[in-house]
Amino acid sequence: MSKDEATVEKLVGMIERGELRLPEMQRRYLPPYIEKNGADAFKAQCIPIGARFLEVGTYKPFLTERRRAMVERLNTFLASPILP
Repeated sequence: MSKDEATVEKLVGMIERGELRLPEMQRRYLPPYIEKNGADAFKAQCIPIGARFLEVGTYKPFLTERRRAMVERLNTFLASPILP
């Protein structure tokens, strides 16, 4: 792990001490994490990762987009044959 990478424990400590606010953390650490590790874990949980969802005031649009992705995933599942 490089000096710039933060562990979850370190980030939680910074948040608890008031050194880092969640929106700032999202903007600072989420894009590099996704760039390094990919977005598969987020996509698997239907979590939107667009930059427009990284602000506190975008919670309702975040939920709307996540709901849309979940409906799409469920419809795809229900349309697929049960047995191969």
